[in-house]
Amino acid sequence: MTLKRRDFLLFLSASALTIACNPQRQTSQAPISSPKPTDSQLSFKPVKGPMPLSVDNLTPEEQISEYVNYTVVDELLLPEGFTYDVVAVWGDPVGNSRCGYNNDFLSFIETGDNEGYLAINFEYISALPWIQSYQKVIGESLPFEEVQQALSKEGINAFNLPDDDQFKAKIEQISQAALTDQGIGVISLKRNSEGKWERTNSPADRRIYGISGLKDGRYLPKFRAKPLTRTHQCPYCQTVLDRDHNAAINILNKGWGDDRAHLKVPQGMRKHTLEESWCLCQGGEIPSAKPSR
Repeated sequence: MTLKRRDFLLFLSASALTIACNPQRQTSQAPISSPKPTDSQLSFKPVKGPMPLSVDNLTPEEQISEYVNYTVVDELLLPEGFTYDVVAVWGDPVGNSRCGYNNDFLSFIETGDNEGYLAINFEYISALPWIQSYQKVIGESLPFEEVQQALSKEGINAFNLPDDDQFKAKIEQISQAALTDQGIGVISLKRNSEGKWERTNSPADRRIYGISGLKDGRYLPKFRAKPLTRTHQCPYCQTVLDRDHNAAINILNKGWGDDRAHLKVPQGMRKHTLEESWCLCQGGEIPSAKPSR
């Protein structure tokens, strides 16, 4: 038996729905003896999937007859009385980028009556349909065929290729496009007078994707404004120390605990009289400043 991805996802969704629709069921009980909720106990009638639900109230024989065949519809099916609105699709502008590929998770953060932010997790791309539809959706071409042909002939380790290699540049181009379609998106929404949800395209809309900050530094402003320093200036004697070395001494002190009266002060440290604390400055001659590295 060959189980396709769509069938597997339907199986998982049906299993989750079974649990959601039957929270009183105990795993230690046999299905026949467990309580069976009826449609009247639910606020909606579940969509029929490939697996029976307890709310069907069918005997095992009836389940076999009822579920021997079913039809898979490539559509978002909702219980009766529920509706949905398409607010964004792959490739639509979002923040400084675009709406990503597969939607693995949604979370709505309400900010007011009938408005809020929709947080989306673009968990992964499906390689084959992504490659087949990329140019049509995004409007750009990528060197898929050339890279695929080269990879089919011989294995290529892109990491071993020199940075100025043209083939490596093509691999990076495809990789960056794929990483752009993964990550997190935030979309602002509001329900209009007709009851439909639509985008407001607020300044809060944004994308954080696989290469955010790698080249543009968009989400690392503090490092652009102020270079990272690796030094520490003692507040007592103003001596400038290597911050990594200072942290190592602090960790060593923590390991000793608070009762250090019987311990010998390590070489390069001396006790400070102010508040009975420890001055972590090294003994001997120390330059007044140390350049960052």
